[in-house]
Amino acid sequence: MPICPPGMSSSTPSDAERGSGQRSRLARSPVEAWLLLGAGAALLLEVALRQGDPLEGFTFGGALAGIVSQLPVTFPAAVAVSIAATLNVLAGAVVLRRVRRTAYRSWSDLVLAGFGGAVLLDALLVFVLGGVGLFRPVVLAAVLLVVCLAGLGARPLVALSFGVDRSNFARGLLVALVWCGPLLVALASPVVPAADVLPNHVAPAEHLRVFGSIASLATYPSPIYGASRLFLGYSALMGTLATLTGLPAALAVAAFTGPLLVISAVAARRLAGAAFGREAGFWALLAFPLAFTFVRLPDVRDSVVALPLAALTFALLLVPDRVHSEIERAGRPDWLLAAALTAATLVHPLVGVLTAGSVAILTMADPARLARRAIPALLATAVAVLPQLAVMIGLEPAPLLGLVAFVAAVFVALVAAASADRVAWSRIEARWATGVTIVAGGLVVLAIVVGVPDALGQASQSLNPAFPVLFAAAVLAAVGLAPTSRGGRRLLFASLAAGGGALLLVAAVPDSLLVGQSLRYEVPKAVGYWLPWACVPAAAGLVAAVARGRGPAFVRPALVGAFLAVVLLSLGSPAPDSAQASHAVADGLAHDLRTAELGYWQGYPDVRLVVDASGRQVLAFLRQEVSGGRLGADSQLLHVAASYQGSTSLPIADFTGIEETMVCADATTNIFTAGGRIYPVAGLAAELHDGFAYVVLEPADLPRAVRAAIIAAGYRSVFANTSAEVFVAPA
Repeated sequence: MPICPPGMSSSTPSDAERGSGQRSRLARSPVEAWLLLGAGAALLLEVALRQGDPLEGFTFGGALAGIVSQLPVTFPAAVAVSIAATLNVLAGAVVLRRVRRTAYRSWSDLVLAGFGGAVLLDALLVFVLGGVGLFRPVVLAAVLLVVCLAGLGARPLVALSFGVDRSNFARGLLVALVWCGPLLVALASPVVPAADVLPNHVAPAEHLRVFGSIASLATYPSPIYGASRLFLGYSALMGTLATLTGLPAALAVAAFTGPLLVISAVAARRLAGAAFGREAGFWALLAFPLAFTFVRLPDVRDSVVALPLAALTFALLLVPDRVHSEIERAGRPDWLLAAALTAATLVHPLVGVLTAGSVAILTMADPARLARRAIPALLATAVAVLPQLAVMIGLEPAPLLGLVAFVAAVFVALVAAASADRVAWSRIEARWATGVTIVAGGLVVLAIVVGVPDALGQASQSLNPAFPVLFAAAVLAAVGLAPTSRGGRRLLFASLAAGGGALLLVAAVPDSLLVGQSLRYEVPKAVGYWLPWACVPAAAGLVAAVARGRGPAFVRPALVGAFLAVVLLSLGSPAPDSAQASHAVADGLAHDLRTAELGYWQGYPDVRLVVDASGRQVLAFLRQEVSGGRLGADSQLLHVAASYQGSTSLPIADFTGIEETMVCADATTNIFTAGGRIYPVAGLAAELHDGFAYVVLEPADLPRAVRAAIIAAGYRSVFANTSAEVFVAPA
């Protein structure tokens, strides 16, 4: 995929990337080169010292052996998914290029806009093709190729030529070293290393790949997590990549780590450069690992995939009015902004809400500059994501309703843009608008605190303070120590206010119902990703300001060196990988090497493949039934086992895409089992007469009467091994 990493640059930087226009006194000097090379050497030494750590311990030989053992599977998958992702992103970029009728101003914009366009295009393909059973490799490839060929008539795609800056060797080397960990994990992981990602997001993508159709937008094969965690944009993106490559979704999602690294790096650089100047773009690549998002990159989870789209949304808002007027004609929506915001919301609704909330706050504070662009984008997004909302509240909209929502969103955007253009926004002074916004926000907080007295205390308890460097940098940037002429500080305030407001609002939600409990869990978790991520551009801007500051010559390298030490080297005991906290790069890289050596799925039947050989035979038999046409997209499968946990029972839906219902001894209803298709063993008789085409029995730790009940219901055994037995319904 085309990017501009530290070693590459466009021939002429865009206005948004110029920042203050000042050149760092430290940048590209021999002092900086030696400082960065020394930091890289120190990082390698620190990682080597981590080999004996009880939490992060590994051996270089063992890690290499673990990666090499999986390369015959993971490397071809990485290549195939990268090619498919490039085709997908290019198609998305062409669609938006055609709509906006103007070339992208930088290669970064092409990559990020193409990614957002790919999410929307994939969702459209699911809405149209998935509903009629044509979501197939040949059809998808033909559509994407035709779209890409249409780009030949829309040249140039990018206004600037692409060049290589060979003077940035030290920068590129350090960034490559810092960012290589997730890729090492991916090369050693034939199954995406995240337990919740499998039922949440892999299973829907696998259903699309296997069956090429969905009965409704609320099709969720796994019984564990319900439709409230079914995110249409993510499922469409991963379903498209898995279908195009023919790879199992669990492998395709893991292989998407490489493209995701590129997209995340481009997004971090683009946003920091737009908010705090061009030099901040580089330092953002080193500040980003302090955010918890970086640790979760190998998981390829929905929130991590959505954040680059949020970054594009913010970067577009920071484009100067002069530049925007050259791109979009009066009375027309900012299609790129609307696409980025809509795609972010479809990939992860909570990230989308936080992004939209930040955009709304920025617009209220400066309507003269932002209202004409932001209002149509916000309204269009609200309409486009209505099917997603319907799915999350328990409805089952038909796939074509997604297409209807998209068409309606385009109409709303056009009407809103024409209407907004008639309003004299320029008469509203920013200082007065900002004051009104602050007062309005204060009144909302006061109303919540008065209505729910303990809401403020609960919100403060949900605020995670485990990112001291990023939060401190945000404070220093807020008081003006990180100069910006693009509204970077306003963006920082808005994004932090959106995150804090979300914590306060959810604290006021009663937790007596399952929905309230889920919100009280999911929102603080999402904000835990959001807040430190939002501080990364400010931290990068602060370091860039130090690097170009005046004073004794030794001060700048000393301060930058201190920053590198905090980012790269462990200053104490490493936090567990799952902890929402800053992780030094040395700790993260050591953990990634340990995962590559030992495998992620410790405690499961197979540390690499999740399922052992006997279980894989059962899954292979079920796939044969699918390929033979005996088990279709609408077929229901009943899975009877001692537990619903994937560590002790076969995760059938995750690896076959078959819609699964479970009967198990540990059936329970909570926010993690809200799928509505997990029943206790006592209800087996009723389920056996509910029209299931197949029954899979894992007899371990279950009474023999269970098998007898299945036989008595008329089911016939067609496969059995030491792991499970498969029955088919009576003819």
